[in-house]
Amino acid sequence: MVRLERGKRPVRKRDRVLSDDELARIIPTLGHTGYDAAARMMLFTACRREEVCGMKPEEVEDDLWIIPGARRKNGKPLPVPLTGPATSNWPSSP
Repeated sequence: MVRLERGKRPVRKRDRVLSDDELARIIPTLGHTGYDAAARMMLFTACRREEVCGMKPEEVEDDLWIIPGARRKNGKPLPVPLTGPATSNWPSSP
């Protein structure tokens, strides 16, 4: 479906997701620091780049990350459970 907005390019609805096989090939190639760590966290949490790269230690309590609405596209806070690989990807000390 294509929506046209006045004065803008067409907006296309996207619903593509990576398959389990694609994830299994990508994740082992990523390191645990810098951009690779951010990419890992985006894959593990399905959060956007700006949300992950702006993550602060004070936003995480136990295994729950609360993304403030100010950093979200829709302006609403979002609780994100950090389980499994996402928990081990988040450094335990800032």
